[in-house]
Amino acid sequence: MPPRRSSRAKAAKADDDVEPTTAPSASAGSKRRAPPQAPGAKRSRGGAGKVAASAAAAPAQPTPTGAPQTGTSKKVGLSGAAPPSTTAPLGTVDAGLAKQDAALAARAIVRSDQSGSGLLRDAKLVLVDPAKNTDKYYILQLLEDPSPSPMPTAAKGKRKAKAAPAGAGGAAHYVFSRWGRTGTGGQCKLDGPMDLAAAEAAFDKIYTDKTGAPGWGPPCAPRVNKYTHLQTAASLAAAGASTSTSAPVSTTDVWQYYLSADPLGKPDGWYDYDPSNSQEVETLYRELAHNPSLGVRFVTSESSGFTYKVDLFSYQQTNTASGKVRVNR
Repeated sequence: MPPRRSSRAKAAKADDDVEPTTAPSASAGSKRRAPPQAPGAKRSRGGAGKVAASAAAAPAQPTPTGAPQTGTSKKVGLSGAAPPSTTAPLGTVDAGLAKQDAALAARAIVRSDQSGSGLLRDAKLVLVDPAKNTDKYYILQLLEDPSPSPMPTAAKGKRKAKAAPAGAGGAAHYVFSRWGRTGTGGQCKLDGPMDLAAAEAAFDKIYTDKTGAPGWGPPCAPRVNKYTHLQTAASLAAAGASTSTSAPVSTTDVWQYYLSADPLGKPDGWYDYDPSNSQEVETLYRELAHNPSLGVRFVTSESSGFTYKVDLFSYQQTNTASGKVRVNR
């Protein structure tokens, strides 16, 4: 991928994988009109024909004891941040959390499944659509804070410290999501704190929505127009498959492209990718070892604003805007 060129830079398109939001409810202060009367009907008199003042909105019922407790949702943009590492060992808290809550990132751990399988609730998903030249990722993690700090809540008009909703052992739980176009920092969302039951339910809903799978579990066959749950060395080992563990992606793993007939007059020869793009392509190359269907990827370069089709089998890259094909290695 060409290095940064200010004269050719284009604004990267906004990611179209937007988290759904709840539709706004009607204003609490809006008035409700009485239903129209049938023609010729007479208005009744007396108490039956009057609207009692006490018929206003009934007070909200308190949450029953033992019901799942949920917290709040907070979304943060990660433009300019390094793309997430999909080759990091399972159970590694995504680096995007530190941009949102550094204190929580220092304490949190990825929670394992309650079923006793020991499967970590850490899903790395991708959706590649060659027809649209798009390639998107989605990171989903269920996090546990073993020592949650009190959070301020309003009580009778005063600020009062109240412990975060917790489950067994006093731990609080969160659902962390991060998504965007492959090669970009994307954005992330943190839901919580909440108890474990609510966190698992929220995690399962997102996982099913994204993958189409009936429920949370090990990676399975991808479904049409749904995200693929990436196979990793750890997931294959858990399934009993024989596999080797890849070394972490290093900054010394440099990818290059061959430049020829450059319109700006640069000499023909091999040129290094930008460091972030080089690491991203190396990550995709290592993913291919356990996910052979993902040999063609689309990488958005935040430094140049271009998207490149990267064929990991033929070692070629194509600028999707200009159609220019270059050899890489």
